[in-house]
Amino acid sequence: MPGTPAPAPAPAVPPATRVVGIDVGGSTIKGYLVDAIRGEVVGDGVRTPAPGGFRPPVVLDAIAALAEHLGPGLPAGVGFPAVVREGVLLTDPTSHEYPGWKGLAIEAELSARLGRPIAVGNDADVAGEAELRLGAARGAPGTVLVLTLGTGIGSGLFRDGVLVPNVELGRIYLQGHETVVEDHCAARVRTDLALSWRDWAARLQDLLDHVERVIAPDLIVIGGAVSAEHEQFLPLLETRCDLVPAAFGNAAGPLGAALLAAARAVPQL
Repeated sequence: MPGTPAPAPAPAVPPATRVVGIDVGGSTIKGYLVDAIRGEVVGDGVRTPAPGGFRPPVVLDAIAALAEHLGPGLPAGVGFPAVVREGVLLTDPTSHEYPGWKGLAIEAELSARLGRPIAVGNDADVAGEAELRLGAARGAPGTVLVLTLGTGIGSGLFRDGVLVPNVELGRIYLQGHETVVEDHCAARVRTDLALSWRDWAARLQDLLDHVERVIAPDLIVIGGAVSAEHEQFLPLLETRCDLVPAAFGNAAGPLGAALLAAARAVPQL
């Protein structure tokens, strides 16, 4: 009718921003499609064994194939078990001795394979980000340490919500031990040596005692697949700080990697 104002347009609803998150582990490469706005995993994801020998070209091809399978053309993030700075690996992977990784421009290599930007971070750092932003450490003040226990040990360290990148506690030596700490108490060690939960927890206690002496965290989050069985071992551990299981378990790595990719692609998310 003349003089009747046009109805106001409906407010725009931003579409779900979906990104791919991939976690490269010592034995398995895991990938998920993630709704970055809701911070939720979409679907069941995909798991594939890490290629034997862990040679760079073969592993990079496997990562690229997984990213393409989960979300062709979508932004992708990768958590990788090494020190990563500005898209370049400063160390070889912690759980493999195969040469050729150190110094590799991994973001550029993966971007060339996929034809789109790829974000890469240290695997424990991105898993820690997922727990800090959405999971067991959400809103936690002070110093937070996220330990991921698997083939090796990853460590994400945060102070008042800000990441201290590339803290590799799994590679330190404890006093009186001749091997690095991840060879003393990673989840792999429990299964390899057929240790009871109590005996393995005693080994993990050695690491926690050291961490409390040198870092004095306010909260420790225990992640990795073994966190699904936290009732078996967390009650056997003693810490001055709060000690809790991860909210996302083994999915924290892919989820955090996806959040990293989303932050690069859409900074306001």
